[in-house]
Amino acid sequence: MELPVLAIAIKRLVKTMELNHNFFAKQAWFSRATIIAILAGSIAACNDTTNNPNTATPTPTKTVVVTPTPIPTQTVVVTPSPIPTQTVVVTPSPIPTQTVVVTPSPIPAQTVIVREPITDLAIVGTTPDKQLLLNKRVEVTNIKAQTVNGDRTFWVGAGNNQQLFVVLDPVLDAGSAENKVVVKPGQALNLTGVIKPMPSSQQAQTQWGLSAAEAQQLSNQTIYLQADRIKFL
Repeated sequence: MELPVLAIAIKRLVKTMELNHNFFAKQAWFSRATIIAILAGSIAACNDTTNNPNTATPTPTKTVVVTPTPIPTQTVVVTPSPIPTQTVVVTPSPIPTQTVVVTPSPIPAQTVIVREPITDLAIVGTTPDKQLLLNKRVEVTNIKAQTVNGDRTFWVGAGNNQQLFVVLDPVLDAGSAENKVVVKPGQALNLTGVIKPMPSSQQAQTQWGLSAAEAQQLSNQTIYLQADRIKFL
């Protein structure tokens, strides 16, 4: 082979490689080695031909198989859009309330026995049911008269729960002025009598000669003592 022909072949090969530069750039070392090998082979062949012009045996062509570097595959991961979560609120059915009525056991009634005669006004004040005292005899000693309302009426007792309204029996207030009983505040007395139900304020005002204000003070009283005997100490 003549050298001009070889030079033309090399130029074409180089041009072809330049056109495919992008492809062979990834394995440049392999391509260059291949080119050098081809070039060396061609020069050797040319030398042989030059040295032996009578040799007619054609130089066998070498087929160069260039395996392109595989392009790495790219894995595309498709992330699906998240499905929005739904909050489900389960409201339980309301449990019907049950009303439980607890009926307390009845408290057994206590029987109060008031013994006669009553000698302490504290018994009168602390007895809850004043009806139990009606028509009971009272005999108290050394009791002091408090407020005097009229000729026949006055209050006795040392405290609020021991005060009792007293009305003298008409017999004690009959006769001449000398024979009438006159009670003064602060006098110590011995009283004997019977407990009676208190009349209305209007009746008390009429029967006992009380003022309207004095009769009104009796509105919260349910009993009084009708004294049939009195003794000054």
